[in-house]
Amino acid sequence: MAEEKTMAKNNKGRVKTNNSGASVLALADDQERSRLFQLPQELRDSIYDHLFLDTRVSHGRRPLGEVKCLRITPAPNSLSLLKTCRRARAEIGHSWLSQVLFNFEDVKTMMEKLTAVPLRTLSAIRHLCVRGHSLTLSCPEKKMYYNLVHGLKFLPGLQLDTLTVLNLYGNCVTYDVLNSLIKYGQGWRELRYISRRSDILQYVNDFIILQGFDDYNQRRQRKPQPANWIRTMNSRDGAANQPSVAIYRSTLPGTTCTVINEATRVRFEQECPEPSQEALFGGRACASCMSSGENAKELMVIVRRGNGVDYQEKQRPPLLPEIGDIRADCPGMTWEEISKKHFAPPSDSGNADRCFGNDSSDHAPEKMDEYRHVEEYEWTPLKSEY
Repeated sequence: MAEEKTMAKNNKGRVKTNNSGASVLALADDQERSRLFQLPQELRDSIYDHLFLDTRVSHGRRPLGEVKCLRITPAPNSLSLLKTCRRARAEIGHSWLSQVLFNFEDVKTMMEKLTAVPLRTLSAIRHLCVRGHSLTLSCPEKKMYYNLVHGLKFLPGLQLDTLTVLNLYGNCVTYDVLNSLIKYGQGWRELRYISRRSDILQYVNDFIILQGFDDYNQRRQRKPQPANWIRTMNSRDGAANQPSVAIYRSTLPGTTCTVINEATRVRFEQECPEPSQEALFGGRACASCMSSGENAKELMVIVRRGNGVDYQEKQRPPLLPEIGDIRADCPGMTWEEISKKHFAPPSDSGNADRCFGNDSSDHAPEKMDEYRHVEEYEWTPLKSEY
């Protein structure tokens, strides 16, 4: 009897029951019999790593054309391992944040999600993919358009290993956005910009002749690439730190996801003209991209920051007066305040802005994200096609 009392005293406070009446000690015994927990810790860690590296968490509104959209939601069991038991969750810790791919179907959803998380969480994310690159603010006088690079300035602490951007706009707009990311972008070590077509390196700059070289048209002026972008990165990071820019084109026209496969892509470089002729480079079509079937080939630009360069987005990054800045147009406002004031649903229910994340309503039909590989994607209609 005395022995039983001693055992009861020792077990006091640690023998509890769950809702089904099973004791925690019994559950612990079951856990110890689990084949997973019989493995050495390093093998369990490896299993966790493989699982999360093959996991994608998706949110946002995917355009389908005209005003039709799908609201993409994560697969329901994508992070189920974190909910299996406390021991697994404790062993995994926050490591999963640096392994999964956070995938956003529109920039507005990305901004809403990422500005709401703590700095510790945001700075632990390493892989991010976003479709599109534009933000539209509805102001009383007019609409204001901003690039993805402007949104990143509201994400201090961001330090991605890879930022993947899927093209959603036409050629000259895309060219300006890519230029801005290369010249001013922070928060990523490697930028991968993927376009469904090769237009961004072949369009003719008619506006240069018709409208002259104002600041905006100057930014959209096509130049021989990647030589010009390499000069930009050398100026930013220092040539000694070896930043790099490479362009790849798919070998298969009209075939999705082929440019991310090393077996179905080739390196691409535009021939540099004489310095005196470079200003007119954008006024001529790129013959190597214009021939039959060539324009329909996917294109990817990969930009890598220099060795040892501090690429983390800062708490108060400098304004970008050269390309405009949301922070200058909405001084002192947080992203939440800007969103509430300037992203109200438009009165015209047929407005195509609803398809591109410029509407806070959630009336679009819902679809669970499906994928065989975390980096695969599907193309949706370009906004310029509407």
